[in-house]
Amino acid sequence: MDFRISDEQRLLRDTARKVLAEATGTSGDDAWMPFRELGWTALPIDEAHDGLGGSLVDLAFLLEELGRARCQVPYLECCVLPAMLLKALASRGVAHAELLGSLARGEQRLGVAVEERSSAESVGAFSTRLAATPSGFRLIGEKLLVVGGAACDGLLVVAVADHETCLVYVPPDAAGVRIRGYSAVDGRELADIEFVDVPVSESAVLARGTAVDEALVEAQAIALTLQCADIVGAMEASMEMTAEYLQQRQQFGQKLASFQALQHGMAVLFIACNEARSMLFRALSALGQADISLRRRAASGCKVKVAACARQVTGMAVQYHGALGMTTEYAVGHYLRRSIVAEQLFGNAHYHLAMCLADHAAVAK
Repeated sequence: MDFRISDEQRLLRDTARKVLAEATGTSGDDAWMPFRELGWTALPIDEAHDGLGGSLVDLAFLLEELGRARCQVPYLECCVLPAMLLKALASRGVAHAELLGSLARGEQRLGVAVEERSSAESVGAFSTRLAATPSGFRLIGEKLLVVGGAACDGLLVVAVADHETCLVYVPPDAAGVRIRGYSAVDGRELADIEFVDVPVSESAVLARGTAVDEALVEAQAIALTLQCADIVGAMEASMEMTAEYLQQRQQFGQKLASFQALQHGMAVLFIACNEARSMLFRALSALGQADISLRRRAASGCKVKVAACARQVTGMAVQYHGALGMTTEYAVGHYLRRSIVAEQLFGNAHYHLAMCLADHAAVAK
C-alpha cells in the first residue's frame, strides 16, 4: 500500500482543514452540510451506489483532519461504519443498494447499535433479541453508547433470533424505541436506546447468520483503524500547539523552548506521534489482506498502541501548558478529552490487548 500523499489526497486534506476550521455545531443538519456538499458522505461508498469509491487511505486523511479540528460530527460512526457494514454484507451476497445510495447522497445518517450490557442470560454474544410474531418480529433489548444515536435517521441494530445474529433496520421514531441522549466529556453526542416490543417486519431484517458475524468483524476493524487516524490527528495537533506555546512563553528572560528538559520532552512527544502513525499505516496495510483474523489483530494492535501514545502526548501537552492547559477555553485540554473518550469507544485498550493475545494464542495452536 502506497502511503505517499497524492495530489488528490493533498487537496482533500487541505480542503478539510480549511472547512473544518470554520465549521460549528455537532450533529445537526447544518453541521452535516459540508459533508454532503463536498462529497465526503460519498467517499466510503463505491460508484455503483452514487459514491466516490475512496480508498481507506483517503478516509484516513479525512479522519485525521476531523481529529485535528476536534469535529463532533459523527461522520465515522453514522456514515463510514454503516457504509462499511453494508458493503461487507453486499460482498457476501446480501445487497441493500437503497441504503448505500441514501448514505452516499447524505440523505440518511445511520447509527450502528452494537454495544450492550453483559448478561448471563445472553443468547450467543448479544442479549437484544428478535421474537417471532404472526406478522413479523418484536425487537426487545437495549443498546448503549450509540454515537449520534439521538440525531440519526435510522438505526442498524444487531440482535439475535433463533441463535443467529441479525442486522435489523429500525426507524428511531418507531413505536417502542426509547432514546436517551447525553454528551460525553469531550462533547460528542451519545445515546442509550431501549427497544420495548418494537414491531419489525420481515423486510427490515437486512441479514442474518454468518454473513452478519463476518461483516461486523470486517466493518469494525475498518472503523477501529480509522478511529485511530482521528486520534493521531488530535495528538499531532496538541503536540504542535505545545511546540508553538513553548516558543512564545518566557520564563527567567528566556523562551521555554530553550530549556533542555522541555526540548527532550518535546522529542519524546514527537517520537510517540510517529510511533502512532506507523501503527496506523501498518493497520491500514493489513486491512487489504484476505485473512480476516489478521485484519482484526492489526486493528486491535493499532488501538492499543495509538491509545497509549495519545494518553502520553495529550496529557503531557496539557502539563506543558501549565494552568492554561487546564482551562476549558483553551483547546489543548479538549484534545486530551477527545483521546480519553475515543479510547473507550469500539472497545478500550485493555479489551483489544486481550483480543490480540487470544488471537495469537489461537494461531500458535
